[in-house]
Amino acid sequence: MPPSPTTLPPRIKDCPSSGTGVHKWIYHAACTLDKAGFADADIDEWVGEHSTRALQPGEVRNALKSIRNSSGETRPRWPFPNPIDTKRIANLGGGMDALVDSSMVECANAGEALQQLFEGDPLLCCGLDSREFATMPLSRWNKSLLARFQFIVPSPMSDKWGETQAGKRSQHTLSNTGPRHYLVVEFDEGTHDSHASIIQYLAFHAPLCMAVDSGGKSIHAWFDVRERSEAAARKFFQLACQLGADPATWTKSQFVRMPQGRRANGNLQKIIHFNPPKYAPF
Repeated sequence: MPPSPTTLPPRIKDCPSSGTGVHKWIYHAACTLDKAGFADADIDEWVGEHSTRALQPGEVRNALKSIRNSSGETRPRWPFPNPIDTKRIANLGGGMDALVDSSMVECANAGEALQQLFEGDPLLCCGLDSREFATMPLSRWNKSLLARFQFIVPSPMSDKWGETQAGKRSQHTLSNTGPRHYLVVEFDEGTHDSHASIIQYLAFHAPLCMAVDSGGKSIHAWFDVRERSEAAARKFFQLACQLGADPATWTKSQFVRMPQGRRANGNLQKIIHFNPPKYAPF
C-alpha cells in the first residue's frame, strides 16, 4: 500500500501567498511526495488542501506528468526515513574526521578523479549547470575546464544523444544513460558529521569509492554497484533512504556534483574521501 500523506517529509515548506510562487511550490510539493511513493490521488488531494489559492483543473496532474517526463523513469516506492535508526547510527560513527582519515588516495583535480573512477574512454555527460551540458568521451574533456563544471552523470552514457519522454533530442537523458556504475547517496537533513557517519555505515553494505563535499549543506557519497544486480542496488538504496537519503539520485541520469568542480557561487566541491575501485576495500 502506498504511504498516506498524513505525515509529511520535513522539506515541504508552507505554500507562499498567491502571486508569490504558488505554481513553483505545487511542482516542488508534487515532486517530493512522488519521490516518497505517494499515490497520485493523495498527492492531488494534499496539494489542493495546502495550497493558498484554488488549483486550476489538472494542475497537480500536469506537474506530475512533467516530473515523470523529465526523468523518463518510474521510480520505485522508497521508505520514509527512520529517525531513531538515523540518529543512532549518526551518533555511533566517527563523523567527518573518520571519513577523511579513511581516504587512501589523494586527488588534485576533476580530470584525475574521473580517470580513476571510469575505465577506458567512456562517454561522460558533464554540465556547467543544469541547462548547459555535453556528452563526450573522457579523453576529449578538457581536464582544466572540468574544474568549472558543477555536475556529472555518475555512470557512463551509452550514446551521445538520447530522447526525452517529451520527444526532444538531448545529450542528457535517461535513454542514453548506460548501465549503472555508481549510486550516489546524499542527505538533505542533519550535519556534515552526521552525514559522514551514516556514509561510513553504508560502506559496510557497498564499496565506498568517493565522498564529495557539495560546497553547500551535503556530502555526495559514490558507491560502486557495477557488480550488483538492479535488485541488489535497489535494496542498498532502500537502506540509504531509511537513513534519510534523497531518493532523487536513484535515477541513473540524475546530475550529481562534479568532484573538484565548483558551484555557481564559486564554492569548491572538494573530494574529502577517495578510494577508487582498485583501492576500495571490497
